[in-house]
Amino acid sequence: MASEDGGGLAAATTAADLDEYQRRLYEVVARHSRYPSEAKRLRLAGVTYLAFRLDRRGKVLESWVQRSSGSEMLDNAALAALDRAQPLPPIPPSLPARMDFVIEIDSSLLQVALLGANQRMQPSSALP
Repeated sequence: MASEDGGGLAAATTAADLDEYQRRLYEVVARHSRYPSEAKRLRLAGVTYLAFRLDRRGKVLESWVQRSSGSEMLDNAALAALDRAQPLPPIPPSLPARMDFVIEIDSSLLQVALLGANQRMQPSSALP
């Protein structure tokens, strides 16, 4: 609900826009995430905290690993996902023209999704 001074509605709109935009960014980057086959062989898992700076058009100006998964291979895979996801959605007009974001790329979830996809792709005669 808006406050009497009128600022509450604008702040609520901006917060809602930010929440929605962050959700969209995560979805786009997650769609482009790949679990490296070598990581699968080595049974690597971890969470990479991927940080990046965007301009208004959604162009990545800079990216870095804010907190490592403990595996350079998984961290590099997270950075590669961000590269593949470009161009990212433009920043909404209600938000600042340049913004920094941090998203979590959980490779254990990617591994589970990969295993699930492989199970679905088995011939029906291989299933119990």
